[in-house]
Amino acid sequence: MQFIDTHCHIDLIQEKAGLTGFSETLQFMSPLPQAIIQVACHPESFGQTLPYLDDPRIFAAFGVHPHEASLYSSVVEGELKKFLAHPKAVACGEMGLDYHYDFSPREIQRTVFEQQLALAKSLQKPIVLHTREAEADTLAILRNTPLHGQSIHVHCYTGDLAFAKSLLDLDAQVFFGFTGILTFKTAEEIRRVAAFLPEDRLLTETDAPFLAPIPHRGKTAHPGMIGLVLQALANARGVSADHLAPICLANAKRFYGI
Repeated sequence: MQFIDTHCHIDLIQEKAGLTGFSETLQFMSPLPQAIIQVACHPESFGQTLPYLDDPRIFAAFGVHPHEASLYSSVVEGELKKFLAHPKAVACGEMGLDYHYDFSPREIQRTVFEQQLALAKSLQKPIVLHTREAEADTLAILRNTPLHGQSIHVHCYTGDLAFAKSLLDLDAQVFFGFTGILTFKTAEEIRRVAAFLPEDRLLTETDAPFLAPIPHRGKTAHPGMIGLVLQALANARGVSADHLAPICLANAKRFYGI
């Protein structure tokens, strides 16, 4: 089976695992999927991502995470535009709202989210969305944004079924990314959402180095674990991994244009 890890952070994998170079990191992440979307979501990680893109399997999304929203400025936006012009930059994000940690003030998070949505629209780039404990404000902003023709990857979906249905009602093509959380005992509602969604809106991701699936929970996650995520998604939907793998692969290629 072939897979695409639609969301990971190679720089953080390298840091968390104490790896010294990219070749060592590639070996650590084995078996590598067909493609990987490296998400650079801190201004400092933009430039660090460029060497990874020499590998034909690796593509990038560039954006400012809501944790770092306080860093956003006209200078940062100028840098963001520069990196999004790279031929292997396939999306803008991750962007959005995170009210769990509130590392940046909520008002600033909302303003920066709106600014990045406008940037993605102007550049005709797909959107990688981060939303945590901020469903009402996320929906309010998205409903107030011209989204026609846009594609949105709701990364690491952890909301309930009602929120998923509201996202599907947006004037956009909304895809849902599922991670190793699907293997956790406490994830019954997320598995319920995974079972409900149309199969043409499903994406698999690791969000590595975070959220390693069982039986690796607590370890450093990496793209080589993407098959376990796919199997958990298949189990939630009551189908075989052989059935679901080519569907998720096609969805990822369609969303990211790779």
